[in-house]
Amino acid sequence: MADLQVYQYDSTKLPYESKTYTTPDMGNLYETPEKNQPGEWAINSNMKMVDLSHPWGNDQPTWPAGEQPYMKPVQYMAKFNRRTQLAWGMPEHVSTQYDAPAHVCQESPFVHEVPLEKFIAPAVVWDIPCKPMELISLERVKEAQAKLPMKPGDYCIIVTGWHRLYSDSDRYFLWSPGLSREAALYIRDELGASGFGIDTQALDHPLCSYMANHGPGPLAPRVLEYAEQFGVDINDEQFSYWEPVHEVFLSKNLPGYEDVGGDVDKVLGKRCVICAFPSRWYMGDGSKVRMVAFIDKDDINDVPDRTYKYGTY
Repeated sequence: MADLQVYQYDSTKLPYESKTYTTPDMGNLYETPEKNQPGEWAINSNMKMVDLSHPWGNDQPTWPAGEQPYMKPVQYMAKFNRRTQLAWGMPEHVSTQYDAPAHVCQESPFVHEVPLEKFIAPAVVWDIPCKPMELISLERVKEAQAKLPMKPGDYCIIVTGWHRLYSDSDRYFLWSPGLSREAALYIRDELGASGFGIDTQALDHPLCSYMANHGPGPLAPRVLEYAEQFGVDINDEQFSYWEPVHEVFLSKNLPGYEDVGGDVDKVLGKRCVICAFPSRWYMGDGSKVRMVAFIDKDDINDVPDRTYKYGTY
């Protein structure tokens, strides 16, 4: 009989690399330019926290191509005297959310590969009220910059007013305004933003998405009819790009935040510090976030707390 062989661990091989993929060396393609690094910030005892997140859950307003979150308790009080919700499904791209570079850029970082430092920064919250399907021009962004200057390393948050229409409806998802590509490039390259967020259905205008004539679209052909009703020229060169604002920011590993909401009116037109941490989702291309603004209590706008009539909208 052969001698019994005892397996021994080779400690030199631990810890081991568990990834099943490798990201090619892309040079500095997905590295944040120096001027886009988050700036210095401070939190003191006079600071208040303001929630800038929409709630989420069953019957969640969801982008036309997305799926509904669902959940149910597997233990509940009447039977087990404990409540545990383990049976659930959580799409990444619903409610207030973060888009990682891998969402639109091939062979780029996933959520778990992006440094935590990128998810907190000083911020300006620009008030740019919009009409249905308005394309936010470079001129409007320059006007906002003149009123509330953004510094290199700041987050740029644009509030169009669409967060007040947040719902499972065409008016929120298909009538949404959106930032132009040239305005996005100005915010990134000239102003040096370290992240960008907006209170609409996506970083981009609906006519720059596959709800219209891009990629596998049109997913929602009626968006083209709405454009005609609202006097929007679908042949505008700005609409020839597929999700250009996504690529402007995500290609430089700058956080992109969609569906900014909650009590954002409390910090409208203000400077503050914003943190919005995603879950540590392995190989996720995005994640819901709990976006919070830190602002001096004496600087908060005197507006009522947001009430969500239908629970999630």
